[in-house]
Amino acid sequence: MREETSGRRVIKTMYVATILVVGVFGYLVGIAIQPRLEELGVSSVGVGPLMLPMSPLNLAFIGMVLVGTGLTAAFGLVALVSRYED
Repeated sequence: MREETSGRRVIKTMYVATILVVGVFGYLVGIAIQPRLEELGVSSVGVGPLMLPMSPLNLAFIGMVLVGTGLTAAFGLVALVSRYED
């Protein structure tokens, strides 16, 4: 017999998978650009008050935080709008 999966579970799974993929990509980009940034004298990376020393792990962390914040805001708006849709 086939079980049905709830929409919330699918969204949560996609959310977590997206954050993890962004972390992996951020790490790989950090590895790729770190030598060039060192040549240019860039010692820290970040956005606004979130400034960290340049490293692949920090780049992955910053990407995960930014994408997580954006997705949380978007999913929150969708949840809010879906309550009033009738």
